[in-house]
Amino acid sequence: MNDIPEMTLRDYFAAKAMTWFLTALEEEKMIDDEPALLRQFAAAQSYWMADAMLKAREA
Repeated sequence: MNDIPEMTLRDYFAAKAMTWFLTALEEEKMIDDEPALLRQFAAAQSYWMADAMLKAREA
């Protein structure tokens, strides 16, 4: 049995956005300052961006 829920389109979009956020933070050498805080920020912003993408699809 698989206890992990299936990936939603929102999760997929968030994962794509997360890759961009973390790459940008690493390129700016910001990820070393507060890694846990910045990753938490990237995760929250990624889902915010995913929600915006889903809303744009409705238009």
